[in-house]
Amino acid sequence: MGSAPLDDPSIRPVVDEILQSIKHFDDDIGNFTSALRPISGSVDTLAHSKTVLPRGRPQFEKYQGATSRKSRLGWALRGKTRFLALVESFDALVQKLYDLVPPDQSTIPGQIISEGRYSNLASLNGQTSWHFDVQRMLADVKKQLDNETRKGLNEWLDTHDSKQMFDDFVRRRLDGTCDWILNRSEFLQWQLLPSKNAKLLWVHGPPGYGKTILCARIVQHLIANSSAPLAYFFFSSELESRENPFAIMRSWISQITIQNRDAFNIAQEKLEATDGRVASRTDIEELFESITQNIPECIFVVDGLDECAMRENDSKMIHRESLLEFLKSLRHIISKSKSRLLVVSRNEQEIRQGLNNKTTRECELLELQILPQDVESDATLFSQSIVEEKLANKSETQRRELAHRMVDRCESMFLGIKLLEPDLKGGKNLKQLQRLIDEAPNRLDRIYDRNWERIRNLADISRHRAFSILRWATFALRPLTIYEITEALLLADDDCGALDYTELPDSIDEIYVKTEIVELCGSLIEVRKAEIASGLGHSTIHLSHFSVRQYLMCHMPARPDELITNEQLRSSNEAIQSNILAKTCIRYLNCQDVWKDIEQLERVGSVIQAFRGYAANSWHKHVKQGIINSKEATELINLFFTPANENWESWRKDSESALQNQMIQYEGEVVLGNPLFYASLLGFSETVAHLVENEGMDVNCVDSSNRTAILAASSKSWVSERYYTTELGV
Repeated sequence: MGSAPLDDPSIRPVVDEILQSIKHFDDDIGNFTSALRPISGSVDTLAHSKTVLPRGRPQFEKYQGATSRKSRLGWALRGKTRFLALVESFDALVQKLYDLVPPDQSTIPGQIISEGRYSNLASLNGQTSWHFDVQRMLADVKKQLDNETRKGLNEWLDTHDSKQMFDDFVRRRLDGTCDWILNRSEFLQWQLLPSKNAKLLWVHGPPGYGKTILCARIVQHLIANSSAPLAYFFFSSELESRENPFAIMRSWISQITIQNRDAFNIAQEKLEATDGRVASRTDIEELFESITQNIPECIFVVDGLDECAMRENDSKMIHRESLLEFLKSLRHIISKSKSRLLVVSRNEQEIRQGLNNKTTRECELLELQILPQDVESDATLFSQSIVEEKLANKSETQRRELAHRMVDRCESMFLGIKLLEPDLKGGKNLKQLQRLIDEAPNRLDRIYDRNWERIRNLADISRHRAFSILRWATFALRPLTIYEITEALLLADDDCGALDYTELPDSIDEIYVKTEIVELCGSLIEVRKAEIASGLGHSTIHLSHFSVRQYLMCHMPARPDELITNEQLRSSNEAIQSNILAKTCIRYLNCQDVWKDIEQLERVGSVIQAFRGYAANSWHKHVKQGIINSKEATELINLFFTPANENWESWRKDSESALQNQMIQYEGEVVLGNPLFYASLLGFSETVAHLVENEGMDVNCVDSSNRTAILAASSKSWVSERYYTTELGV
């Protein structure tokens, strides 16, 4: 053969055994690459495994079946462990073969590995490094495994991605603005390295002074000029997690694990120790502390902590304690590291108290207050950009004078200047424009009062439409697109029992958006274009500022033309408004046209059924109990859950996978849904009672997946077992 090592009787049998193991290695790899299913049972040792060389690079396919979060975490904990063991064993086999038969030795081509796909491995002639190819293949496999682990980590962390929001704020910044803070002594001292202790910089200012855009500029600067791991979080009233400040830590951890391998390994170990359950607050605090102590000089940024708003049924005291607990925990952890923390917010007493909380170790606290003179030059640039666009027919001298006049009137408040924009019309002469600016309110509440009064004086149809748009913009679980809200507005009136598509606009264009949405609500809302060029209809509707939400919470009527007259009603208004949205969603889902094939509808367009996804996935999240309009919502739910209702069954089929993933894991296909099971799963005890007592449904009914109503209730603890045993006689 011409190969001394292979002629050696003590080496040849070992080589044969190794190559045979490698040849069979593909079988075990295939078990993992066919689908990312959770693997149960003990991990086989290599001695009992048919080991394999993969046929080409393994390609992972996402499991398309419905799996629960716990199941997906199970892959990260169990399947990945065994797979890595196989990969490491394979690496050891190849290394052993390399040692026995070095690459400069030859062998008979195809003697053991004859297939063309193994040609690189069979070329042991010194010209092709098969060992290098194997190492590259293993690195690719491990990279794919890391990606799957990261997905598992994010599931476990239950985190929110701030990058899209950050990118949006960066785009909205006017060139040449926000750089003033980069030269302030407080910022330079906070940024200075090295440091023996942690540093905390609190930048605070009143609403409307551009704090969020300023924070985005700081993050942009840090990304460009610092090599330290950086994580940021932008709070928004549009986030479902806005009531939980510990969502900040979850997001920070996720971002740092992407940037730093040691942090990734620390998080992976913590994940494996939890055995698949979603990370608790204690898990998050312990993991965050471990990362900050092991990864030096991390940078953490949070904007809008004052927007960490309480949910509708939370008392202010509970919210205050939650925020204080978070700040106390955060400062305690940060103080034991060399990390830097930047907090941008209003000057709220709760935040001041939390940040000033003394800890056992030193943490340098720096404070920077945003004053009107700090942002005056930026506000002037911003004002000039508006005047240039709105009053292009005026002379340069007039435009410059009006821009400075707006800055002076609004005391450099960006939001005040922005809210003046709709009133700047080129048809007015200079004197009229000057008077308009001089008489404009310069406090946010007065600005909003003027807009609100204008809306209240609209004709009935326009007023009700404006209220509906503002309600969706304020209380929806996420921003709605133009398409979605246009279809939802067809059911704005409680008396509407069916969708009338003849009421849709002729087209979704700039004129429609301007006259039927923006001008109705004035400066209280804004339309943001979609990130990708997908048409005007995919643009989303937002409140112009977080303070608008606070204002509307105290002014949005619970019923048409009804004023908010007392503190108790104001405190529960969010729940009332949420139920109004729930009722709209249910009435929409109970329309036959929603479930027709779109080709069957007389009028086809992107508006048709655009609202279905939001309504189907969110209606039950909007339902609130124990308030003045809860009974109305319950009656609609009972009607919707009628066993013979084909619209309910259509919704059930459409939402099955989402409900299964998020709430309960089960096997098999459900041919026909059981309304009692889903009412119990969603926690609607009054509907459960209605279905048993008035619709004659059997509470012990078992469906094709061996599920019962009491199983659904116990899986989420929505309804107590005692309720079923005492009230329903199970």
